[in-house]
Parts: sequence; structure tokens; C-alpha cells
Amino acid sequence: MSDSTRSRSGGKRRRTGHREQSFLPDLPDPDPDDLPRDEDLYDNLGHILDRAGLAALPKPEPLIEGVLDLRTTVVMPGDTGTNKTFALIGWACSIATGRPWLGHAVCLPPTPVILVVGEGAYGLDGRIAAGEEANDVAVPLDRFFTLVQPASINPKGFWTGFWPELESFAESKGARFVALDTFSSLAPDADETTDAAMLVRRMSALAGSLDGTVVLAHHVGWGEKDRSRGGSQLESDPDAVIVLRKADPDDPDTAVSLTRKKVKDGPSGATLWVRRTPVGASCVLEEIDPPPGKVGGQRRGAALGHRHLVDLVARWVAEHEPTTKQQIYEAVAAENGVGDKRVRAAFAELERERLIKSKRASVRDDQGVKTRDVWVPGDARWRPAASSEGQRTDTGRPDRTRPRSGPRSGVRKGR
Repeated sequence: MSDSTRSRSGGKRRRTGHREQSFLPDLPDPDPDDLPRDEDLYDNLGHILDRAGLAALPKPEPLIEGVLDLRTTVVMPGDTGTNKTFALIGWACSIATGRPWLGHAVCLPPTPVILVVGEGAYGLDGRIAAGEEANDVAVPLDRFFTLVQPASINPKGFWTGFWPELESFAESKGARFVALDTFSSLAPDADETTDAAMLVRRMSALAGSLDGTVVLAHHVGWGEKDRSRGGSQLESDPDAVIVLRKADPDDPDTAVSLTRKKVKDGPSGATLWVRRTPVGASCVLEEIDPPPGKVGGQRRGAALGHRHLVDLVARWVAEHEPTTKQQIYEAVAAENGVGDKRVRAAFAELERERLIKSKRASVRDDQGVKTRDVWVPGDARWRPAASSEGQRTDTGRPDRTRPRSGPRSGVRKGR
């Protein structure tokens, strides 16, 4: 350790025993008014929150039940003809009037909305009127605002140009929902790869300022039709991603799926199917059952929570003949309209908790009879996460009270 230090004034001090001798005279303490304030010292650190500050933040809550959440940024990619604008207008009209969207409740009192479009607006009034007719409601004139072909939303300036003006306008109207249609038409000078992260950051700042939700409609690429064109940040950075996809790419009137591909603070994977139906001089979307050969749809339980799905897998194993792991994956996924990945996670938890177990058995398939691992209820007793009345139990965890050497106990078969 050095035998010298620096004084507050910058002068060099030499240690002499337990005392310090300065080579420079001591300077007076600075005036407190001349010292930088904390907010000046940490001007670039954003909002500094302690544990109490985090607890005071608003909790996640739905905007349109099962479709959109409040205080989030959403990117909605879809190919041409997948009803991106119809969906945005439908959401906006429901939020402005408080009426459900395709049966999905709006969880806010009626509030102003803003639709920002980069293309022409000539057909928009007809689409709004069709929604009014279909739902027997009038959208108040002071709750639906349309901004047509504004200056580029390219966020390179971040705090200049379009974005601060949009924020100011939205706050003046009390809007809590802003829809941007679409990235390419609203920012023709932007690079969809290098500007993606900054665009989502600007959307997030706007959502926070409005205590609301900002949705960006975007296009998919030439290859995969289930991901956004451009930078990966268009899906990794927003709070949610809703993918629109045609059931039959070659049929212009085909059904379209809306899948919640990503939900930051809730279960993802929920899918609903829609189709355009004529109303008045335009069309509206209506929810339909999944087309033949397709799975998904909230009506079939695609929005199941993880604990509920674990229950379903356990019950399936208990109520069916022993079969292979892959056959269980496929059967539970098909019956409940959920992705194979989620079923695998539920199955792995059951296996980890010894609530299911494998045994060797003869299994017949297309190639004859083979000896394979099949799955049966395990030695631990399963206690479902929800009772028959739909209420959660105290823990929803396995009951270890029965010795493992005792008789097998799993989910009871149907009464």
C-alpha cells in the first residue's frame, strides 16, 4: 500500500506515523449549493427503484382478456392478407367503447385510442362503421383518432421529431392505446434490422408515458411466416408478440390464426381463429373453430396455465392404458390445443416428482410388437393444483405421506 494519499483538494499527503502531513495548505470545504445533486450525478441511470419502489409499480393486468395486456409493447407480424389492420381497428373500437372484442372482455373503462397509418385511410371509416353495425354501438367521435402518413417513425433521433409529438398528442387526448400500422409504411427510411431495438425502446417509453399499450403491425419475411421480418429484437425486446398466419396460404379467404407467441408476464401459446365476414360496405372479424387438421384456440384450452397442464398430463396417464412418452405428448397436445413443448415441460415435472414412472412393456406399432418404455402413475400421491370446484388447493404439490414401498397411487380414474 502506498505511503501517500491524495487530499480532498488534490494535494499530496505523506503519512508520518498516525498523522498526515500535507504538502499543500488545506482548502475550505465547498459550498453545498455548488455540489451536484443526486439526480444530476445519476442522470443517465434511468429510474432508480429500491425494493419498495418495485413493489409499488402497477401489477400486470389485461387490456383485452386473453389477447392484449395493459402497459405493454406488442409486435404483431403477419403476411399480406392476414387481417392486421382489421385486428387493430377491432381492438381500438372495443377499447374506445368498452365492448368485448369477439367475446373477449375489455378490462378498462372506455378510453380514447389512436391509430397511426402509413398508407391511405380511405377504407378505414367503412371498417369502423362495419364494427359499429356488427356490435350495435357507436364509436364516440372524441375517442378514435387517426394519424395518416405522419413523418417517419424512424427512431434514430429518439427524443426528436415524430415520437415526442405523438406522446404529447396522446397525453392531451387521454389515449391509452396506440396502434402503428405498419413498420415499413411508417418508417420507409428505417433499417428493419439495425433500427429494430431502438424502435421497440421508443414504443416502450410511449407505453410507459401513457400508462397504456402500444402495438406495432409488421410483416413477416419471405421464408418463415411465423416470425417478424428484420432484426431479432422485434421479437426479443417487446413484451408480447402476436403472430397472424393463414390456414391456407393460397386461399385469400382462408381462416387466420392469432397466436400469442410471446407473453412476458403470462402463459404464451394461446391461439384463436378468425375469418372476415361481410357487414355493410366492409367486413369485420369473427371468431371461428379451428379448421380441420388445425389445433389451438382458446376455446380448446390453449391458454392453460402450467399447473393446470401438469394436472391434465397426470390424469391422462392415469386414465389410459400404459403407452410411450411420445404418444402421451401428442395426445395431450392435440386434446388441449397446446404446444408439444409445454406438454414436455409438464411431463418432465411429473417425472421429476416421481408422480409418473416408466416400465418395460410390449407395444404394438406399424412395425409389429416391440418392447419399450411405457408410462404409468408413480408411487407419490398426486394432489391436483385445483379442486373439483375450480379452487386451488393449499400447495398443489405431491403428497409424500404414503411410503414409496406401498401400493401405487396416482390420479384416480373418473367416478
